[in-house]
Order: sequence, then structure tokens, then C-alpha cells
Amino acid sequence: MKRVSYAGESFLTPDTVADALVDLTAALGRVQKAEAVELPAVDDQGRSQPVRLVLGPASQILAVHEDTRYAEPDVGDTVERLVAKTRQTDARNVAIVAPAAVSTSAFFDLDDVDSA
Repeated sequence: MKRVSYAGESFLTPDTVADALVDLTAALGRVQKAEAVELPAVDDQGRSQPVRLVLGPASQILAVHEDTRYAEPDVGDTVERLVAKTRQTDARNVAIVAPAAVSTSAFFDLDDVDSA
């Protein structure tokens, strides 16, 4: 599992959840948005305890591997939801830019061509 540090507190969560959380936090920072998420976690006594966080551009999250004797909590569809939110957030960050009209006058002047 990984110990996630957030807002002066920390909790244990499965590696896959911690990694998806870090990815989502980075994506939200890129688009200057915030998102509330709930994650499965383990408290310091080994009990499963859900954790609710607000992630945003200023969130500073650290996830470090930690050996533990505690059982991992059930992640259910948490990883899939976090990955989907990350993809959705990244998709909003893509800009489609249409090319400007190309002027041929920048390359040659047809008035100078001899029509003979």
C-alpha cells in the first residue's frame, strides 16, 4: 500500500488508488479545476475507513510505498472512476486550433509574372 499525505494528514490506500489519485490531481491542476473524491483507506489501527478529499490546482499530494500488515480495503470501482475523471479532465484540456488561411502573396507576386 501507499501512504498518502494530504493537508497535514496521511492515510494508507492501495497502490492503484494512490497512483490514480496523483494522476487526477495533476490533471485537475492543468485545467485549474477542483473535484471532490472519496477513497477507500486504512486508518492507523488497520480499520477500513473511507476518506473524502477536495483536489484542485493547489493540492499537494505525496504517495509513498509503505510495508504494512493491514489488509487492503476493497477498492470496488474507485480506480476506474478516478481514471475516468482523469481522462475526462485531460480531454477538456485539448484545444483544437484551425490553421490560418495561407496567403500565396507571401511566396510570390503574380503581378510580376510575364504572360508572354
